[in-house]
Amino acid sequence: MTKTISIIIPFYNEKENIPLILKDVNQKLQKSEKYNFEIILMDNNSNDGSAMIAKNEMSKFKNIKYFKLSRNFGYQSNIKAGLDMCTGDAAVQLDADGEDDPNLIHNFINIYIFLYEKKNSFN
Repeated sequence: MTKTISIIIPFYNEKENIPLILKDVNQKLQKSEKYNFEIILMDNNSNDGSAMIAKNEMSKFKNIKYFKLSRNFGYQSNIKAGLDMCTGDAAVQLDADGEDDPNLIHNFINIYIFLYEKKNSFN
């Protein structure tokens, strides 16, 4: 069974960065045929037009979801909401401002698989 990896991208007022991070993430995800991916865009109630940009960008992806919080609950709460909304077997969180390198997605997946296999070898 193919595992699904959720990519959670929390943001607040990042209208310029949303297209950039999504393009970069998409390029990294296309390199992998071993996993299914879902992208979760978590809007922490932005007021700069980020919502419109995010919704427009969604048409470029096949498995992407957008959620807007009813108010700004803070950075960590936005991430937690993304974890609650994702449906993947594992999740990777990347900031929309590009601070987190999407090249690390596959490193995280490899660590997850290693730990998953190690745990199951003891059962």
